[in-house]
Amino acid sequence: MSKANAVQLTLFEMEDRSQSHMIALYDTAPRFVFVSKGRGTEPELPVANAFVQSVHKEFPFKDALFSLTLQPARIYRPAKPGPGEDPADKRMVEYEVFPSEREQIVEQVVRRLAMDRSRLSLMGDKQDRVRVHFSLYEIRRELRAVNHPLSIQDIREYLTILARSRIIISTGGSAEPGKKSRGQNLLESPAFPVLAIRSRPDLVDEDGGVEETYLEFNPLVSAAIRDLEFKPVSYAWLMKLKSPVSRWLYNRLSIEYDTADDEAKPISISADEIIKNSGMNERSRRRDTR
Repeated sequence: MSKANAVQLTLFEMEDRSQSHMIALYDTAPRFVFVSKGRGTEPELPVANAFVQSVHKEFPFKDALFSLTLQPARIYRPAKPGPGEDPADKRMVEYEVFPSEREQIVEQVVRRLAMDRSRLSLMGDKQDRVRVHFSLYEIRRELRAVNHPLSIQDIREYLTILARSRIIISTGGSAEPGKKSRGQNLLESPAFPVLAIRSRPDLVDEDGGVEETYLEFNPLVSAAIRDLEFKPVSYAWLMKLKSPVSRWLYNRLSIEYDTADDEAKPISISADEIIKNSGMNERSRRRDTR
């Protein structure tokens, strides 16, 4: 790695663990499909190769309109035993799922870990891909520290969903399929286009873990890290906020109020705009959504 590249990555590092970095366009795009409380999890798909339609949305960013397409990840989960079936039979079934609140939290934790010293490295012939090394146990410890405890098995699955669900962000045009669009794609990639989890006998942490994980950020995030196009935000506040919609609103306000300016003008955000652009689920009754 060249000296210039090493300096670029060093500038992304931050010793204050209460802070994180925001990539403005990427972090305000409605890239998650949130599950409303009281309505359970995403519907299970009882047969293999069941089809789930992609999500298509439009969202504003700095006076411009962008379109987003979110394609689900295909993963395997144990099937629930049917009548007369042995519960010990670990039959696996394919599901297509979207990243939701849990994946949002895990991705934010990965971003925070990436800011630790010497975590990042540049990959590829053009040195344009950014890789971060960590272990699943480090993610688990960090999640415990911010009161979002998850099991290693769950963390592995959520990282897999982030690595397999595809994000397409484009300028202008329409997100709806079949409609004429002249927009230009800014991103067509998973959150983590490369994900590797492997065992290393020589690497054993205090939890007894022997798994080392590395992943690569998508081109939009990698470019922001290399070009220093990020800004500090409060990681502590993001982790304290209970609602994913609140986290979206925090990011949105952080962009609007880019600097500490006593003369900053107030902005107006309608309930309809929050509902449409935050990724929240709409209830059958409008007043419940509001």
